[in-house]
Amino acid sequence: NEARRTEIQNLLDLKAYRFLSLTDSLEFRENYPEYVLPSRFVDRWKPTDEGGTKAKRRIVILDFQDPHVLQLERGAPTPTKEAFTTVLQALASQRRHAWSSDIKNAFGQAAKTTRKQPIAASLPAGMIEAGCKDVDPRQLLLCETEVYGLISGPSWLRQSLVKDFEAWG
Repeated sequence: NEARRTEIQNLLDLKAYRFLSLTDSLEFRENYPEYVLPSRFVDRWKPTDEGGTKAKRRIVILDFQDPHVLQLERGAPTPTKEAFTTVLQALASQRRHAWSSDIKNAFGQAAKTTRKQPIAASLPAGMIEAGCKDVDPRQLLLCETEVYGLISGPSWLRQSLVKDFEAWG
């Protein structure tokens, strides 16, 4: 529950999502039912550099129900494990220095969405237990960017990064 609470708070702080009021949520559901996608928590244990494990939680939208799923650009900006280890082996063979990094809450940091009709997510089971005691289960999370789980997420993140890098020269 602590890891879930952290995930929710991080995404709200990044303004990747925002809670719609109960009134706005009910109105959104009535007017745009096909734009309300189910979500869930994905829970796993992630290995740490110290040899232990830590709880890792994500809110994931079930994107296959996105009404524009066939029109969205697909593609992941991350290499496969095989590609990653192959590159590391090639660099090691050439005695090159290298390092790897991860962008924390990457999809939550992408540019604001430009969808004409925003997507909203139903609350995943476990929100109340994760510390969101003031929410009604009928409330929605409005997607302010192409969040984790949407097919458009990886492409949108890549486009956001390119714009940022170009702005920095």
